[in-house]
Amino acid sequence: MFGILITLLNKGRVTIKELSLKYELSRRTISRYIEAMCMAHIPIITYQGRGGGVGIADNFLLDRVYLTEEERKRLLLCVTGMEGIYDDEVSGALKDKLLHLSSGDYPNVLATDTVLVDSGPWGDVKAYRDKFRTLQLAINERREAEIVYHDRDGRETVRVVQAYTLVFKTGLWYVYCYCKLRRQFRLFKIGRVAKIKLLDSVFERQPLDVDKLPYKLNWFEAGGSVNVTLEVAPSVKSEIEEWLSFENVKKMKGKVYAFARLPEEGLVQKLLSYGNKVKVIEPQSLQQKLLGTIEGIKEMYEGKN
Repeated sequence: MFGILITLLNKGRVTIKELSLKYELSRRTISRYIEAMCMAHIPIITYQGRGGGVGIADNFLLDRVYLTEEERKRLLLCVTGMEGIYDDEVSGALKDKLLHLSSGDYPNVLATDTVLVDSGPWGDVKAYRDKFRTLQLAINERREAEIVYHDRDGRETVRVVQAYTLVFKTGLWYVYCYCKLRRQFRLFKIGRVAKIKLLDSVFERQPLDVDKLPYKLNWFEAGGSVNVTLEVAPSVKSEIEEWLSFENVKKMKGKVYAFARLPEEGLVQKLLSYGNKVKVIEPQSLQQKLLGTIEGIKEMYEGKN
């Protein structure tokens, strides 16, 4: 019966035959379930004649008992994880509704949940969010967009793309587009899109083979992260752009610098992976941690010899 209720809420109106086929039950059993739902004060509407069926009143609201606490938490986790990108009224309203359905008091999701998802990037979240929203608008309105894209080798190209869908994979956001420059579908990392401009031209979506598709929450300010300034060698510039997003890597006075607020945990190891290609300018405390780790490595190998 709950499955039938969700189907009615999603589709608005369905026939008894459709419900019978969907749930592999006889029409008589479906009718009996519909009658039981009416007795439970769920406002079922019956439509007579050709194209009729059953539906549910528009003003019907799901009570909190229709979601288990675990289901509610899972939905809240998904919504919270997308706040870093959307950060709009819809996300806030949906989160408030899910919190309202809770059987307890959860003022802060981080204080109660065992899983945290943050889909936003490190660094300049606003600039990244603006790109994301522009791409979302291009998808919704089926408008072509002009992007300036930087590949892994640092090459810059200007492309006109037709955006189909946004993809979140292995912690990174991509946009799946038809690229008019290459005349084929491509997956572009949003962090490598330097500029984006919506065009007036619209496009018709091509039929896609599903089998071939690639398929703010803010961090607490108190501790756990640090503002970092890095001097970056040109040979690893594209890698740093991929890590910190394009907006946070800038060329000034002939040198390349990166700016970001980063989690301290694992940061020393990450920076060491770039060898002498990345130099910490600020903060000095991070410089000292790096030097201390390097000195420890040096002593370990000298002692071994």
